[in-house]
Amino acid sequence: MKEKFVLVIDDEGLVKEYLEEVMGRHGYRHAAFTDPQEALVFFQMHVTKIDIVVADIRMPEISGYDLAREMLKINPNIPVILISAYFPSLNAVQETPNVKRVLSKPLSARLLLEAMETELEEAETGQTA
Repeated sequence: MKEKFVLVIDDEGLVKEYLEEVMGRHGYRHAAFTDPQEALVFFQMHVTKIDIVVADIRMPEISGYDLAREMLKINPNIPVILISAYFPSLNAVQETPNVKRVLSKPLSARLLLEAMETELEEAETGQTA
């Protein structure tokens, strides 16, 4: 089985570093960004190697929802997990296809990894929970 590649986006440097540490410690290849526009360019350039996206909802230039929508235009099957310290709008989640999970900060590594494993498995099998 190939190593999975995770694209991580969080405008808070410490959170980005924490997520990078979690990914590295658990064997995930990854790229991490604090700038969502840079992350979108990276996604466009490397779309075939990215298996899952983990992104913050509230970022200055573009929200996690809007970023997910742009990425899903490029690859409609990419699983996306959004994270936030704020309670997300249920309507925004429902209006963003393939965003099946929104996790709350502070983020537990175990909870994030379990969510990622579930989403990756569902993406591989074509099933949804």
